[in-house]
Amino acid sequence: MPILTSHPEGAPSWVDLATTDPSGARAFYGALFGWSFDINPIEGGGEYVMATKGGHSAAGIFQQPQDQIDAGMPPLWSVYVTVSDVDEVMGRVAPAGGRVYMQPFEVMTAGRMGVVGDPTGAGICLWQPRDSIGAELVGEPGAFFWAELHTSGAADAAAAAADFYAAVLGWESTSASEGPLGPTSMFVAAGSPVASAVTVPADHGPPHWQVYFGVEDCHAACETVIAAGGAVVLDPIDTPPGPIAVMTDPSGAAFSVVGLG
Repeated sequence: MPILTSHPEGAPSWVDLATTDPSGARAFYGALFGWSFDINPIEGGGEYVMATKGGHSAAGIFQQPQDQIDAGMPPLWSVYVTVSDVDEVMGRVAPAGGRVYMQPFEVMTAGRMGVVGDPTGAGICLWQPRDSIGAELVGEPGAFFWAELHTSGAADAAAAAADFYAAVLGWESTSASEGPLGPTSMFVAAGSPVASAVTVPADHGPPHWQVYFGVEDCHAACETVIAAGGAVVLDPIDTPPGPIAVMTDPSGAAFSVVGLG
């Protein structure tokens, strides 16, 4: 895949991990994805770890804030969507039935971001790029591959989410068809699929955005995850892009992989 220099408006462009154990996460994901790491101080304290592959940005890792831990929020991967004006997009959130979790703020010179929640409760980040476009590698082994909204319960939750993302990000939603994890629809921006939405059983946890990473071999990745202290939640199943598996890292953060070999 080519090295990216920009992301289209409305496309997922970055993922990062809020974790209770950043050093353990570096060891785990380094073994799984072959990542190297650049550790960058954060203004006001703390560090933001940039995961790279071949010298190009792939994902981020940082210490989960104490208030999230105290509130019982588990470690989690977050999805960022590129927008040209985060403040303008943020103004659409409340009228569309969503919530503003974090008002827009500057990330030094990298860009400007905010965090919002859709009507189902799933959180997503908005990214207005400046010095950083987000991921320079996408869609290949060791890189972010896909973002998928997991909703649960009645079909009206999925409909509410589709209406929200249409109003806030301009995404169109296709009719749901049965997929390997449940009824699945696609989000489309400017004629191209950018993400998907799946209605999963309620026991799969609260609504959230699931992050997929590419790997060479899905079955080998499962073995690596277990050996490195993680867990395989869903054994590999065949899908059109390749076999997928759902797993958690040693801190409990959930993610998925898709075999591209």
